[in-house]
Amino acid sequence: MVLGKRGWVVFAFLGGLAAMVLGCAGGQVRAAAGPGAYVKPALEYRGIKFDDQSFSGMNVVFRFELVSKDKRVAILKECPYTLDLEGLDPIKGTVTPGGRLGEGTKIAVETTVAVPWPADPAKVQAFLGKKQIPYKFLQDCKLDAGGAEVAVAASDSGSIPLPRLPELTVSGANAERFGRSDIRLNFELSFVNENLFKVRVDKIVYKITVEGKILSEGSLPVIESIPPSNEASYDISTGTLSGEASQEILRLVSKPTLAYHLVGQLFMDGFEIPVDATGTISFPH
Repeated sequence: MVLGKRGWVVFAFLGGLAAMVLGCAGGQVRAAAGPGAYVKPALEYRGIKFDDQSFSGMNVVFRFELVSKDKRVAILKECPYTLDLEGLDPIKGTVTPGGRLGEGTKIAVETTVAVPWPADPAKVQAFLGKKQIPYKFLQDCKLDAGGAEVAVAASDSGSIPLPRLPELTVSGANAERFGRSDIRLNFELSFVNENLFKVRVDKIVYKITVEGKILSEGSLPVIESIPPSNEASYDISTGTLSGEASQEILRLVSKPTLAYHLVGQLFMDGFEIPVDATGTISFPH
C-alpha cells in the first residue's frame, strides 16, 4: 500500500506517541527495580563481663551484636573502639570479628580490653583503694554493602569494679583468769575474700597492748589459699601471764574489764593488710 502525504503525517504522529508511551513505561520499570539505600543494621548491647581478675590486672569484655535490617548481603570489615577510664588516657583499638549479614542474620562483636595497672607495686594498693573506675565505651562497626561503606555505632557507660583487698578485723576477744593471779587474753581475727579468685595468705604479725602495756607480740605463720568469696579466721593470744612474776599483771587481774589495742599486718600476695583494733574485755564472773 502506498501512503499519501496525509497518511505519512498520521503515521509519524502515531509512531511518536508510541515512543513516548514506551519511554515512560521503561522509566517506571527502572525506578521500581532500583535497590534503594541499604538499611543499616542495629548494633545492640549484650552485656559486660570481667575476666582474668587478680591483684595484678584484669580484662573487661564488652559484648554487642549486629542485627541485620536488610535482605541484601553486607560484609563486616572491622569494629574500632574507644574506652575512656576516669583519670586515664583513652584506650583505642580495633577488633575484626568478620562475617556476612543478610536476611535474619546476626554477628556477635566481642571486645576484650585490659585495664591499665600501675607499674609500681607500691601504687597498686592505692589504685585498688578506688574500688571502682567510671568508664565510657564506644563501639563502631564498618561494613561493605555492595561496594558502599556503612557505619553503625553504639555505646555503654558505668563503673568497672576493681578487685577488693581483704580486710583483717578482730571478730572476737575474751579474757580468762586462772586462779588468783594468772590471765590469758584471746583474740579471733577474721579475713574475708570477696573476690572471684583465690588469694594466698602467708603470715600475720601482731602486737597486743592492754591498759597501755605491751603484753604480747609475735608472728603467726599461715601459708594457705583462701577460696573465692570465702573467709578464714585465725586465733592469737597473749599466752598465760602470771601475776606472781609481774606486779603489772597482778594489777590487771584485779580489774573487772581491760582495754586493749591490737595492731598488726597480714602479708598476702605481696600486700600488707593492716589491722588496728581497740576495745574492752571483761573477765567471766
